[in-house]
Amino acid sequence: MIYVFDENQEMGECCGCPLSPTKEESFSVEHNLTSNWAVSNPTGVNTHQGVIAIRAVGQPNAIGCNSFSVPGTINPACNGGCDPTNGFTATPTLLGSVIHVQDIDGTEDETEVSLFDNGTGDTAQNNPYLIQQCAAIVGNGTGGGICTCPSTIESISD
Repeated sequence: MIYVFDENQEMGECCGCPLSPTKEESFSVEHNLTSNWAVSNPTGVNTHQGVIAIRAVGQPNAIGCNSFSVPGTINPACNGGCDPTNGFTATPTLLGSVIHVQDIDGTEDETEVSLFDNGTGDTAQNNPYLIQQCAAIVGNGTGGGICTCPSTIESISD
């Protein structure tokens, strides 16, 4: 489950993306996580700052991805049974890193940052805050605020 916040701590996008423990997923912050922002920055300028909250979930929590806000439709933030607007049990199995371009003293280079928490994250943030905020964004019916999962998944097996 992925929840993306701006520098003012306002959730702007969310989505659920299926991923097995032996797969690698490459997300583009620009194309997958911030291209469909729910609410514009008050200044109208994207500062490219914020936080990405990721919660590992043991099992899909919405087989079929049926929408609870619009019966008979599919929840567009739900992918492969992973619904970020529905309750879930977080699991401590999230490993990984984020690679980004960083400018240090005028020199740009790629920097890899390990995910700092190999665990379930802040339990106060898991339920219901993240779920309720995401449900409000998805449920507003505008189509904004829904991030996307990359279409390719590569194996990182031996």
